[in-house]
Amino acid sequence: ELNKLSERSALAYENLSQLPVCDLYILACKPQQLKDLVELLKQNKLTFRKDSVVISLLAGTSTKTISKLLEHDKVVRVMPNTPVQCGRGVNLLYSSSALEASERQLLAEVFSAGAKVYSLESEQRLDDLTVIAGSGPGYIFEFARIFQSYLESSGLDSESSKEMVSEVFLGTALLMTQSETSFEDLRNQVTSKRGVTEAALDSFKKDNLENIFADGLKAARKRIDQLK
Repeated sequence: ELNKLSERSALAYENLSQLPVCDLYILACKPQQLKDLVELLKQNKLTFRKDSVVISLLAGTSTKTISKLLEHDKVVRVMPNTPVQCGRGVNLLYSSSALEASERQLLAEVFSAGAKVYSLESEQRLDDLTVIAGSGPGYIFEFARIFQSYLESSGLDSESSKEMVSEVFLGTALLMTQSETSFEDLRNQVTSKRGVTEAALDSFKKDNLENIFADGLKAARKRIDQLK
């Protein structure tokens, strides 16, 4: 079945009526577009085999909602993040109870090809983790943008600034994955008493950076519930 999927992966269709019967379907629209997509499926008389699996990449949209709209039981939610483009990153995976254990195992193997897979027993757990596992790269890119902007304001050209920031983030990420030391201790190893790093960290603390992030993560989690 995986070979069949691979053979079809390079094909594209001009409209839904041309779509053949498949073992796996992936829903990759925006959550707000789901109802319109379902209506298009109905208009094109596209139905799913009872044993077909529908994989949703939609943030915040429950398997119950998708099953009801599609009138189909076998639904899986996957929450990837953009680093999977590089063969790293995270895929959160939750399967409805309609899937067999063998089907869950197959999907875990498929999605582990490009990222670390976390198979979850609770759909609420997937939503809780999405604000970090799914959206986390967005926060990190924003930090990178701020760092690059600072370097450019100090006179470094844009290309060199981007390269330097990227190397700092890459090296730091590798150290985090390869070290058994806690993030707090790794931070302390960089932070000399009354030194340069401590000055910045003290300023962050004074401005309540941790609370700012906590509020942002709560806002992200609230938004997930609003999308349901």
